[in-house]
Amino acid sequence: MEQALIFASIIVGVAVSDQILSFNRLLRADSPVRWHWALPLTALLILLTNVQIWWSLAGERTEKVSIGEFLPDLVQLIMVALLSAASLPDKVDEDGIDLQQYYDRHARYIWILFALSLSWAELVAFVSALNHDESLIDLFDNRSIDLVAIGVMVGLAFVRRWWLVAIGVAFLSLGPISWLSRTLN
Repeated sequence: MEQALIFASIIVGVAVSDQILSFNRLLRADSPVRWHWALPLTALLILLTNVQIWWSLAGERTEKVSIGEFLPDLVQLIMVALLSAASLPDKVDEDGIDLQQYYDRHARYIWILFALSLSWAELVAFVSALNHDESLIDLFDNRSIDLVAIGVMVGLAFVRRWWLVAIGVAFLSLGPISWLSRTLN
């Protein structure tokens, strides 16, 4: 498992580094940056999700893991790395950048990819539960909030009212916030 965790750590590290570099470009831009709250908060949510995913992988298994067992995690890591790369602009043009316009142009991609990533995690959990003869009722009872979160993400892909975006991001932030006290085994 140690090698798989190292590989996962590299992917998460690249995703987080991309966000940090993009944020640094925004802060140090010579051209004007028109700030808007939605994009930085969405990027922060994605950053916390990266940490949450890495933390869950680091504390998940201690036994050996085959490539086949690691592939579902790899798929989710790739989706979250793509999500991280899209969460902030890669460059600031000479004319500057408007973060509200950036959000408007990329919100559908960001939130659909976010929903697909969480849906993938839920599908993997569902298959794992079937393989371990777990009760599907217990699985859905324990994961029902994740299904609501997927619905919120899909909704955020299409809403353009800022108060709805604020409520959606605040709701989705509860997931990573609930992980703040978790420890590694």
